Amino acid sequence: MQKVGGEEMKQEKLDALKVELFKKKISYKKLAFYIGVSVNTINKRMNGRGEFDCAEATLISDLLGLDVNKRVEFFLSK
Repeated sequence: MQKVGGEEMKQEKLDALKVELFKKKISYKKLAFYIGVSVNTINKRMNGRGEFDCAEATLISDLLGLDVNKRVEFFLSK
């Protein structure tokens, strides 16, 4: 895990992902159902307490209609 600067960057990515979900009117409940996890799990991951695995990131990206650049921005960190 990266230090504080990395945590801030991670939170910025999660905040941007939250905005995309809001724009598409996709609730955490709907997202959880779509990727096959609990709402609690989505809440934890969207608040930086856990990460989406590759399969989940792909499903979320498909659901949101994200292009390759957005997929990289949201789910691949440096």
